[in-house]
Amino acid sequence: MKTNNNAIRMLIQALVLGVTLVSGVAEAKGLFILNTGDEMFEVADEPALAAAGEHWKLGYKCKHFGVLWADVWTWDCHMAAVNVPDNSYADLPGELLDRLQSKYTLGDVHRGVWNHYGIWIILAALVLMGITRRSQNQAAV
Repeated sequence: MKTNNNAIRMLIQALVLGVTLVSGVAEAKGLFILNTGDEMFEVADEPALAAAGEHWKLGYKCKHFGVLWADVWTWDCHMAAVNVPDNSYADLPGELLDRLQSKYTLGDVHRGVWNHYGIWIILAALVLMGITRRSQNQAAV
Protein backbone atom coordinates (compact mmCIF):
# COMPACT_ATOMS: atom_id res chain seq x y z
CA MET A 1 0.00 0.00 0.00
CA LYS A 2 2.83 2.40 0.82
CA THR A 3 4.45 1.82 -2.60
CA ASN A 4 1.20 2.80 -4.31
CA ASN A 5 0.95 5.98 -2.23
CA ASN A 6 4.53 6.93 -3.14
CA ALA A 7 3.86 6.26 -6.83
CA ILE A 8 0.70 8.37 -6.73
CA ARG A 9 2.51 11.19 -4.94
CA MET A 10 5.36 11.11 -7.50
CA LEU A 11 2.86 11.15 -10.37
CA ILE A 12 1.06 14.18 -8.94
CA GLN A 13 4.35 16.00 -8.35
CA ALA A 14 5.47 15.28 -11.92
CA LEU A 15 2.12 16.55 -13.23
CA VAL A 16 2.36 19.78 -11.23
CA LEU A 17 5.99 20.31 -12.30
CA GLY A 18 5.15 19.67 -15.95
CA VAL A 19 2.24 22.08 -15.88
CA THR A 20 4.29 24.85 -14.29
CA LEU A 21 6.95 24.53 -17.00
CA VAL A 22 4.44 24.91 -19.85
CA SER A 23 4.20 28.46 -21.12
CA GLY A 24 0.76 29.94 -21.45
CA VAL A 25 -0.70 32.72 -23.51
CA ALA A 26 -2.51 34.28 -20.60
CA GLU A 27 -0.86 36.37 -17.96
CA ALA A 28 -0.05 34.50 -14.74
CA LYS A 29 -0.70 36.26 -11.45
CA GLY A 30 -0.07 35.24 -7.87
CA LEU A 31 1.56 32.34 -6.10
CA PHE A 32 -0.81 29.58 -7.29
CA ILE A 33 -0.50 30.77 -10.91
CA LEU A 34 -3.88 32.20 -11.73
CA ASN A 35 -4.34 33.08 -15.39
CA THR A 36 -6.57 35.91 -16.54
CA GLY A 37 -7.01 37.94 -19.67
CA ASP A 38 -7.77 37.29 -23.31
CA GLU A 39 -7.41 33.87 -24.87
CA MET A 40 -7.59 32.95 -28.55
CA PHE A 41 -9.07 29.69 -29.79
CA GLU A 42 -8.69 28.48 -33.38
CA VAL A 43 -11.74 27.17 -35.21
CA ALA A 44 -10.68 26.60 -38.82
CA ASP A 45 -8.50 27.66 -41.72
CA GLU A 46 -10.67 30.07 -43.60
CA PRO A 47 -9.75 30.92 -47.22
CA ALA A 48 -11.05 34.47 -46.75
CA LEU A 49 -8.29 35.06 -44.17
CA ALA A 50 -5.45 33.50 -46.21
CA ALA A 51 -4.37 36.87 -47.63
CA ALA A 52 -3.61 38.13 -44.10
CA GLY A 53 -0.84 35.55 -43.61
CA GLU A 54 -0.29 31.92 -42.70
CA HIS A 55 -0.89 32.27 -38.94
CA TRP A 56 -4.28 33.96 -39.25
CA LYS A 57 -7.17 31.57 -38.63
CA LEU A 58 -10.83 31.87 -37.93
CA GLY A 59 -11.39 31.63 -34.21
CA TYR A 60 -12.85 33.07 -31.07
CA LYS A 61 -11.39 35.64 -28.71
CA CYS A 62 -12.58 35.11 -25.14
CA LYS A 63 -11.89 36.47 -21.71
CA HIS A 64 -10.93 33.76 -19.27
CA PHE A 65 -9.91 32.80 -15.77
CA GLY A 66 -7.72 29.76 -15.25
CA VAL A 67 -5.50 27.91 -12.81
CA LEU A 68 -2.16 26.54 -14.02
CA TRP A 69 -3.21 27.32 -17.63
CA ALA A 70 -6.34 25.17 -17.32
CA ASP A 71 -9.47 27.18 -18.02
CA VAL A 72 -11.94 27.42 -15.16
CA TRP A 73 -14.28 29.89 -16.84
CA THR A 74 -14.45 31.60 -20.24
CA TRP A 75 -16.86 34.38 -21.18
CA ASP A 76 -17.43 37.25 -23.59
CA CYS A 77 -16.42 35.17 -26.62
CA HIS A 78 -16.72 36.61 -30.09
CA MET A 79 -15.68 35.37 -33.51
CA ALA A 80 -12.59 37.02 -34.95
CA ALA A 81 -9.52 36.45 -37.06
CA VAL A 82 -6.98 35.11 -34.55
CA ASN A 83 -3.23 34.78 -34.67
CA VAL A 84 -2.57 32.41 -31.77
CA PRO A 85 1.27 32.46 -31.94
CA ASP A 86 1.25 36.27 -31.68
CA ASN A 87 -1.72 36.37 -29.24
CA SER A 88 -3.48 38.89 -31.46
CA TYR A 89 -6.82 39.20 -33.17
CA ALA A 90 -8.69 41.32 -35.69
CA ASP A 91 -12.41 41.95 -35.95
CA LEU A 92 -14.11 40.55 -39.04
CA PRO A 93 -16.15 42.69 -41.47
CA GLY A 94 -19.94 42.44 -41.03
CA GLU A 95 -20.84 40.37 -44.13
CA LEU A 96 -18.00 37.89 -43.58
CA LEU A 97 -18.83 37.63 -39.88
CA ASP A 98 -22.49 36.89 -40.62
CA ARG A 99 -21.57 34.19 -43.15
CA LEU A 100 -19.03 32.53 -40.86
CA GLN A 101 -21.22 32.64 -37.75
CA SER A 102 -23.84 30.60 -39.58
CA LYS A 103 -21.16 28.04 -40.49
CA TYR A 104 -19.14 27.79 -37.23
CA THR A 105 -20.07 27.94 -33.55
CA LEU A 106 -18.17 28.24 -30.29
CA GLY A 107 -18.43 24.45 -30.05
CA ASP A 108 -16.03 24.16 -33.00
CA VAL A 109 -13.04 25.65 -31.16
CA HIS A 110 -9.81 23.66 -30.92
CA ARG A 111 -8.84 23.34 -27.27
CA GLY A 112 -6.06 21.26 -25.81
CA VAL A 113 -6.86 18.51 -23.32
CA TRP A 114 -5.20 20.39 -20.47
CA ASN A 115 -6.95 23.65 -21.30
CA HIS A 116 -10.35 21.97 -21.43
CA TYR A 117 -10.11 19.32 -18.68
CA GLY A 118 -7.13 20.47 -16.60
CA ILE A 119 -9.16 21.92 -13.74
CA TRP A 120 -10.85 18.54 -13.24
CA ILE A 121 -7.44 16.83 -13.26
CA ILE A 122 -6.17 19.30 -10.64
CA LEU A 123 -9.25 18.74 -8.46
CA ALA A 124 -8.93 14.95 -8.78
CA ALA A 125 -5.24 15.15 -7.83
CA LEU A 126 -6.07 17.25 -4.75
CA VAL A 127 -8.80 14.81 -3.69
CA LEU A 128 -6.43 11.88 -4.24
CA MET A 129 -3.73 13.58 -2.16
CA GLY A 130 -6.28 14.19 0.61
CA ILE A 131 -7.40 10.57 0.60
CA THR A 132 -3.79 9.36 0.61
CA ARG A 133 -2.88 11.64 3.50
CA ARG A 134 -5.96 10.59 5.46
CA SER A 135 -5.24 6.88 4.95
CA GLN A 136 -1.64 7.42 6.06
CA ASN A 137 -2.81 9.23 9.21
CA GLN A 138 -5.29 6.45 10.01
CA ALA A 139 -2.61 3.78 9.46
CA ALA A 140 -0.28 5.61 11.85
CA VAL A 141 -2.89 5.59 14.64
